[in-house]
Amino acid sequence: LKDKCDFIISVAISTYNKKKHPQHYLKMLNVFDRSISIMMDRLAQVELLNSKPDFLIRIDEVSKYDWKDYDKVKEIIKIGRNTTKKVIEDLKRQIERKMSERE
Repeated sequence: LKDKCDFIISVAISTYNKKKHPQHYLKMLNVFDRSISIMMDRLAQVELLNSKPDFLIRIDEVSKYDWKDYDKVKEIIKIGRNTTKKVIEDLKRQIERKMSERE
């Protein structure tokens, strides 16, 4: 991927929160739900390691949501947008620095 673009931006989100409702995970159906969350989190971590981004935006606040919270998509997008707004100036500086190094 690095050879096909100038700058890689990754967004790291995780819906897996092991501290969330420990009693909740004792039921059989919830074991499946937890397994899906853990698997998705691990796959995202591997992808992040493989892509070696130039800039990483971490959106930890979404850990309070489950992977199946489709009805809360607007809230989740708002969290992502607000988190990105907080780091956008730093991102712009890093892009400018990287582009000037290539010249």
